[in-house]
Amino acid sequence: MAESEIDLEFKRGELTRKLSAGEDVVIQSERAAVLRNVTCPKAQYHFVVLPKEEIANVLALKREHLPLLDHMMDLANDVIKQQQLSPSDFRIGFKIDSFMNRLNMHVISNDFYSSSMRRIQHWNTFNSDLFITFQAIYALLCVKGSVEPMPAEQVEQLLHATPVHCNQCSFYTENFGQLKRHLYIHWRERESERLSKMGVANLSQRMGQMQINGNGGTMSQRPFNPFYRQIRMHNYQFVPRFQGTVRPQLRPTYENSNWNNIRPHYQHPAPPRPPSNDLQKTQPDAASNPAPSKGAEQPLHAKHPKKKWYVNKKKNSHSSSSNPKGDANTKLI
Repeated sequence: MAESEIDLEFKRGELTRKLSAGEDVVIQSERAAVLRNVTCPKAQYHFVVLPKEEIANVLALKREHLPLLDHMMDLANDVIKQQQLSPSDFRIGFKIDSFMNRLNMHVISNDFYSSSMRRIQHWNTFNSDLFITFQAIYALLCVKGSVEPMPAEQVEQLLHATPVHCNQCSFYTENFGQLKRHLYIHWRERESERLSKMGVANLSQRMGQMQINGNGGTMSQRPFNPFYRQIRMHNYQFVPRFQGTVRPQLRPTYENSNWNNIRPHYQHPAPPRPPSNDLQKTQPDAASNPAPSKGAEQPLHAKHPKKKWYVNKKKNSHSSSSNPKGDANTKLI
């Protein structure tokens, strides 16, 4: 067996491994279990019901499996009730050409809005004759006792059939990307209706009346913003934080709080005062102020006046010979 065939068989046994390991199980009984499809869900709600009895696919079902199908349908209704949705919002049935090597019944929502819905084959698998509803399978087993297979040529033709039609309105297109954008519009309308039935249509107005601190302040004057966030620290108020370069300013609450327990913030030291030195004082004018007496204390600059001494380097040879010490060339300025 080639390596590609080994990998293919390993992928086909994924549901069997999850069932034995109890992975992604939502509801379980002695005869069957409901698993959430987290690997590649084709809608917002996608579950698979697996019987614990080893049955290869839908073509292996016989008339004696009708009680098992009834039990699997009961589990499907239970998982729908858990989602608080109507059974009319779901599609329950089997793939006539299933990829997995174990019988699995799909419980999938009608929105078909998912990132895993990437190809037109994914859409045609659930919205063509390749998907047989539970009622049709149950009727075939009651009348004929088995399900007949579909020819491979017909399966390939249905997988790539175009144009694709919306399952919720009369929209059709040959571009699968346009269909996905159209399905998103339906899903958004459904979600708004569901939220309005739950009583949260006016969520922004209700959020505006909520108390955000202990001083009675409200958000009624501030419009609701879905990107609005709040920060709360141990002994600090709620401080609004918006997206942008503006940083939040944390203000401590002095009411009903122990300031000693709050971590002190760093404060810069005060700048040193300039020294009070007499040298920085301006010298008084002689005309306005009389000269101090001899006994009075004089300022420092008056006691030690600054003098600049220099020696004239221009010496002539005669003076240097007559006066070797150079006293005649020394000037005081």
